[in-house]
Amino acid sequence: MKKNISILSIISLAILLSGCGNKYKEVSKNEFSLQAPKNMQIITGDLFDGAEIEYENAESDYYLVVLKDSKEDYEGYQLSEYQEENVNFVLREGRKELKTKNEKINNLDAIITDAVTIDEDGETIWKVALIETDTYFYTIWTWSGPVFITENMKIMENIIHSFKLI
Repeated sequence: MKKNISILSIISLAILLSGCGNKYKEVSKNEFSLQAPKNMQIITGDLFDGAEIEYENAESDYYLVVLKDSKEDYEGYQLSEYQEENVNFVLREGRKELKTKNEKINNLDAIITDAVTIDEDGETIWKVALIETDTYFYTIWTWSGPVFITENMKIMENIIHSFKLI
């Protein structure tokens, strides 16, 4: 009997882990990719002008946009200066909270910004990653409204940390 319980436990764990892997799909654009939830729908040009990637799940109120800027356009900029001009500047309106931390995402220098803003539509929770390569600055914008933030925060974290060059 004990052997059957162990085998059932292993089978259950395998099913659970394989189910987790199926929640995401690879989204790629030329030289980079990331993992986005399968239930996100691609949209074009609705959220940010010039975006490389735009996805949304309006039902669960979370969004994903990836922007790419050539470092030639920001000659002499460090990642923190780029962040100040292109993330903190955007999030300054109605900002309630702002936290940043430096880290590595797939061996690339990154700055992660967590912010809460308030506007006429209510509160928005942001998780934004700036990633620096030899030739580009990538900005991964993810955000959600407060109703689904508990579920969406982990999703936003997974999206950001799945970024890689291909």
